[in-house]
Amino acid sequence: MTDNSHDPLRLIVASNRASHLSLVLETVHSNVKVVQYKYETCTLDDILVQISKSLGTSRVDTIALLMHCSETEIFICFTGGKVLSLESVKADVSIREFLNHLVGHNMKLCIPNCRLDFLNASPSLHVNGGLMVHQLEMLLNIPVGMSKDLFGTGVQLTRVRSDPSPSHMVGELYFNVKKLQDKLKVESSDASERRLEGYEKIRTVGKGAFGTAVLYRKVSDDMLVVIKEVNMIDLTASERQMALNEVQVLSSLDHPNIISYFGSFERDGVLMIEMEYADGGTMAQMLSQRAKRLDEYEILTLFRQIVAAIRYMHDHNILHRDLKTANVFLNKDNTIKVGDFGISKVMTTRAQAQTVLGTPYYISPEMCEGKQYDQKSDIWALGCILYEMACLQKTFQGSNLPALVNKIMKGHFQPVPGGYSPGFRQLIHDLLQRDPVFRPSAAGILDSRLPKLLDSLRGEGRHCFLDHDGSLPSLNTSCNRYCYFIFVRSVLYELKCYESAIALTPIQLPPRSKVMEVAVSSTHIIAVTTEMLVYSWGEGKRGQLGHGDTEPWRQHPEVVEALRGKSINRVGAGDGYSVFVSDSGMMMSCGDGTFGCLGHCDWNNSVRPHLIEKLLSVDVVLIGCGPHHVAVLSRDGEMYAWGRGDGGRLGLGHEEDCCSPMKVTLPTECVVCTLRCGGDGTAVITTDGAMMACGRNSFNKLGLADTSRGFSRFNFKGEIEKALTLTRVKGICYKVADVSLGPTHTAVLTESGHVVTFGCNAEGQLGRGHLKSSSSGPCMVKSVADRVATMVQCGPTYTVVGSIQNAVYFWGTRYGLFNFQDSMGNPMMKAEVSGGWPKSTKVLQEQLLCGSQTASQYTNILNVSDLHSSHLSEIILAPQEILALYASPTQIAKNETVWLAGLYPLRHSVLVLVDTTVPLARLQPQHIKGSGAGSKGIFSSEDNSTEEEQESLQGTDTDSLGPVRNQTVQQKEAWALV
Repeated sequence: MTDNSHDPLRLIVASNRASHLSLVLETVHSNVKVVQYKYETCTLDDILVQISKSLGTSRVDTIALLMHCSETEIFICFTGGKVLSLESVKADVSIREFLNHLVGHNMKLCIPNCRLDFLNASPSLHVNGGLMVHQLEMLLNIPVGMSKDLFGTGVQLTRVRSDPSPSHMVGELYFNVKKLQDKLKVESSDASERRLEGYEKIRTVGKGAFGTAVLYRKVSDDMLVVIKEVNMIDLTASERQMALNEVQVLSSLDHPNIISYFGSFERDGVLMIEMEYADGGTMAQMLSQRAKRLDEYEILTLFRQIVAAIRYMHDHNILHRDLKTANVFLNKDNTIKVGDFGISKVMTTRAQAQTVLGTPYYISPEMCEGKQYDQKSDIWALGCILYEMACLQKTFQGSNLPALVNKIMKGHFQPVPGGYSPGFRQLIHDLLQRDPVFRPSAAGILDSRLPKLLDSLRGEGRHCFLDHDGSLPSLNTSCNRYCYFIFVRSVLYELKCYESAIALTPIQLPPRSKVMEVAVSSTHIIAVTTEMLVYSWGEGKRGQLGHGDTEPWRQHPEVVEALRGKSINRVGAGDGYSVFVSDSGMMMSCGDGTFGCLGHCDWNNSVRPHLIEKLLSVDVVLIGCGPHHVAVLSRDGEMYAWGRGDGGRLGLGHEEDCCSPMKVTLPTECVVCTLRCGGDGTAVITTDGAMMACGRNSFNKLGLADTSRGFSRFNFKGEIEKALTLTRVKGICYKVADVSLGPTHTAVLTESGHVVTFGCNAEGQLGRGHLKSSSSGPCMVKSVADRVATMVQCGPTYTVVGSIQNAVYFWGTRYGLFNFQDSMGNPMMKAEVSGGWPKSTKVLQEQLLCGSQTASQYTNILNVSDLHSSHLSEIILAPQEILALYASPTQIAKNETVWLAGLYPLRHSVLVLVDTTVPLARLQPQHIKGSGAGSKGIFSSEDNSTEEEQESLQGTDTDSLGPVRNQTVQQKEAWALV
């Protein structure tokens, strides 16, 4: 506290939900009284009583209010739902009386310097903020300020000559600004990176439970090495023993197929383990990038090297105990290197281990049962690896640990696909014997089983897949020579359509990357690629982009540098916040903490991703994000939720906001496999295809109302307004595969590929063919019943569906820009269209058809508060096909195809994720044949063009599935790609 005892008395009224409250208390001047109140339990009168007790008979010159805010509202207290907004300051009598009493009874209104300020208030950035200030000044008859930060930036102070020490900023009236700035910097800054003398840091290449693997270049000999950095201070005794165990095991091994150990040393409490760098990545990464299965000879040649490493270890009485494709590394010359020996165990003669360790997907039945185990558990893991190499998927999969263990114990896995020899299939079967006694040893596999299989393949002429010197082709060159590796890549588009005009614009993501997941919100977009790089773009005013600042807008996708090397494979986005999950189940978040969505046990914002500490012991596998709440599922089948609790959306049995993850009680014997969050609700799907939901049930959008006749007619006298805990949705008579929760309606995808909708239909979003706006129960969308749907998403006023035929269907209300421009400022549409494309769209049409690489400009298309006032609307009552993906037989024969990978609705457009195997340099969509009045569809494969014309279309290296033939689409709003 700074000594300003001779200065005028001032007052800060702070909610316990205010951001950076602890720092405020440390830096206030001595002449400042701080009244803290509990947001969750205090009423407006309670706050006034606390202020009165604190001040007694004294009055203050100025008052500052610190409360948590949304973009347009300031939250005063939870009891009574008291929120300061443009509407409430005009019409809410209790709010007006509270403010009048606050100022009239506690402030020296006779002095010229009196004023009221709202600090760290987000509404200051919104037009409503300025209007609120104007209304408050008229109500209170004193100067009122509202600032986006604690320093009062942007608030003009009125200077009075009699003031002995005039301040330049509002914050100076209350805080030691320099001290507060320093503390905020310390709070938000990341720990400085350690520098090793004699080593040049290149990048982080991996992160595990107890350490980070960093790639360095040794200055002395220019050699690349990996140093595993283990912070021993943060570890328990058993964890420190694991780290030392890795050094012991590595130092005792010397084999060409095992990562070499160069030495270890300690620096500032961090154990540094220096080891060989494998420059080809991991086998897990290699397999994830493949669209076509590996050849049997190639699998066996790689697998033989893995077995050779394990045999060497077993001969030296060492168990690996964590064999998996992520711990099998490759060099660019195709040499296998087995690594990561953190939980390996040195065995004495005839000894057996009993500790349950290892990755759940690869653990053996005896480890699941807690029985003693030996080298045969490593053999089981080898079987899982061999199966994964052949099938490109895990041998045993489950939505949670109990389901996974159940499959492992029963030995249930999908059959190996065709194309592999009987001997190969039998080897997998033998390695995965439930009884370890019947599994072969590593020596038996290497000396007997594999040579026989390889000899039989050579006898069948399979040696033609070898290079001229008899070695296996390099992983980097084999795709060009033999088409072993057909890499899948992704293109993310923004699709806009209005009447007969369409804009399909690629987003500027790396053209050779495959996008694993996309998350969208009303403010920003996040994408993560198979390289585990996270890209974000859009609004960043609350730090939600994770780039370390609060930028108003980021036009194009950019890598979140703070997440490099953290192996992020799942992302989620809400209104002003983002969450990230790594492949190890570690969860981080950044952005707006107003409603506690960051899970950091406070209500503060964060401009960089930080760990959610309460979940450090939880392996997160599924995440769901609503605008203001988050729900996750752990590998153990446990569910956690946090954020805004209004309406019961957290499923915790109450409506209070939570700033840290809280465990959700699931019904007995309920095993959740899918988790989704919507505007003010949460839904889960169980392994038996049932759906449960919680939250606000306006328009019966969660389907919780009682049914009287089947599931299409409801007795609304028993309608449920909200559900505070997960409640089974009984009106759906199909097994549910997926669900999407919109602001006013819900769409369900059944296991049979049908679409069921319920909720509000005022915008035609239910696909019923009418606009009856009364609450509606679950009902199948009959117009697409003859199509097999594979994905469904709810937009704000519409529904969009993707089918197994790679077609996209739309129904509901869609909006076009009023000034007839798309988001790039190009002419897009006319209000009156007669037959085909309007003339004003010809330039855009040619640009799109020729594969424009202009990136989509998202300005003003994400966070728009009023759709109706500035945009044209069009209602589509019946499902309409707006996009189709198509590959000709010739392209399919060359393994060049394209398929729909994801749909992500925005307010005015839809993001469409397309995966393709077409090499980038030859990427080209097929033109669409005119269909005419008598056409039956858009998937015509006829083409009367000459070979010269076909050839003229090739050779463009483009990111937009272009170029394509410049022909118009006669069928309204239909597009075909590739």
